[in-house]
Amino acid sequence: MSNFQESCLTYFFVAYGDGFNLRDFCARLGLSYEEMQNWDNGESLTIGWNNSFDIDINVMVRKSLGVLMGQAKELAKLKEEYGLEYYLARVPTLIGETEKPRQILSLAADVIRFLAESGTSDDLDYYIL
Repeated sequence: MSNFQESCLTYFFVAYGDGFNLRDFCARLGLSYEEMQNWDNGESLTIGWNNSFDIDINVMVRKSLGVLMGQAKELAKLKEEYGLEYYLARVPTLIGETEKPRQILSLAADVIRFLAESGTSDDLDYYIL
């Protein structure tokens, strides 16, 4: 029996190029510019970093998306205007042999709708121990 526990990381990733205006992006989405500066590396931005594990990944995803969840149309406009790429990252760690229930990794209809309307790609990477 292993000492490892299942875990998962979720976050919203924004890749951008020249001409991106972080201050405008934050203002239009109601995000804290000062907070987002901490997650900006000059080429990409990470929003909603969350590793608080829940058996239903949708709980984690909704926490990561937060205020963005209701702003799919504005995100789509910003994507077009600034040539952005969006990714919803889900990175679960699964334990090979366990009798515990597995994490539910499928996305709910409202999350899928958000991804489609905002032009966000779903990025599922996982580790199996």
